[in-house]
Amino acid sequence: MSIETLRKVHPWPTFKPLPHAIANLERGNVKKGLKNTPPLLKDKKEPVIVEMGSEFGGSARLFIDTLDNPTVICLDAWTYRTHGWDKSLRGITENKQYGMLAVFTHLCRNHKDNIICIRGDRLTGLKEVHKHEIKPDLVYVDCIHKYIHVLKDLELAQSLFPKTILCGDDWRMNHPSERFGVQRAVKEFAAKHGFTFIVYDNQYVINR
Repeated sequence: MSIETLRKVHPWPTFKPLPHAIANLERGNVKKGLKNTPPLLKDKKEPVIVEMGSEFGGSARLFIDTLDNPTVICLDAWTYRTHGWDKSLRGITENKQYGMLAVFTHLCRNHKDNIICIRGDRLTGLKEVHKHEIKPDLVYVDCIHKYIHVLKDLELAQSLFPKTILCGDDWRMNHPSERFGVQRAVKEFAAKHGFTFIVYDNQYVINR
């Protein structure tokens, strides 16, 4: 099995044209600090990246625009909910004919040849990547930014892909129900395995 077999199992999703313009999202929500992450693979030809939590695809597009013809495997549930910082999308994201995945595919339509979407539980998706004998060059953790979830993501990535670069987003996130859960998870994970880590702006990279 390979990337191509995974792509056949998960072809690019198709939707009817979106019901109204979403020009305010055309630029995506690319994080400024993420510019520090692609250089980790600057000399790699056609790298494979797994993104755990893709939302509207801003980070995936940045990887594609920055690196040498990468494949980005996007893992996300893309549930039917209103995106917190743009409630004008409610008519799309909460519509079962569209949902968040429709917005993702619209924004990433010019990058689709470099993206594989796996919709569902991110941990199950990561296991599927492993089952297809794919060895990613980098796993980017950017899904549920709470301690227990980040720790589970890192531990599974470590067990499946021990030689892969591990990094993630939202180092500074301070969730109302949990103070700095991402930081706590990364520090605990690193200490347990004897690793160190570096923080770039709001992103972190595990040194293994």
